Formats: sequence, C-alpha cells, structure tokens
Amino acid sequence: PDGDVGDLFAFTGQEAERAVPHMPILRRAIREAERLTITYIEASGHETHSDICPLALERAGRISTVIVWCEARAAFRTLRIDRLMALTETGETCPDDPTRSLAAFRAQQDDGV
Repeated sequence: PDGDVGDLFAFTGQEAERAVPHMPILRRAIREAERLTITYIEASGHETHSDICPLALERAGRISTVIVWCEARAAFRTLRIDRLMALTETGETCPDDPTRSLAAFRAQQDDGV
C-alpha cells in the first residue's frame, strides 16, 4: 500500500448497510467520551438494552466492532456494529476511570482474561 489507509471502516455487504449509519455517532462518542444507550441483538437473537462507553473501533474482515465499557455488565465488551439496532446519545460524559479505559481493556487482553 501507498501509506494512505483511507477509511479503515469502509464496508461491503449487508454488514455494511446495517453498520454505516452508526459510525458517525460512535466516532463522536469515542472522541468526546460520551455515554450512549444502545439496543443490541446478541448472537442468540436476544435483544438487550444497555448504557455503554465506547472506547475504540476495530475491524476484522467485513465485520466492524466497537470496544465498549458496558454499564449493565460492569465489564468490557466487543460489540458487532451491524448488530446495533439503535443508538441514543445521552449527553452524559463517561467516567474518567482508568479501570474502564482502552488501555485497561488492552492490558486485560494481554493478560488473557
């Protein structure tokens, strides 16, 4: 590649169609550390509702995910963006807590937790 990565979150397929509308809200929430309320469809098909603090966007093949701190589970989660059915901006700031940060998530991954 020529060093220009372009939009790392460009999609193709059905996953793209479902995910793309959420990207601007997720990017803004990550940048501004804003809590979001979401409706999410689990792999089982069960619908859940949670408040999250989004930390980072990732992509594996055609599937894009968002790393979040989930208030309901009091834990980090990696959510498929194409399974997000609704996002609501709360206007609330995520707590500035180092145990809920992207660095803490990465350290947890490195520890194999």
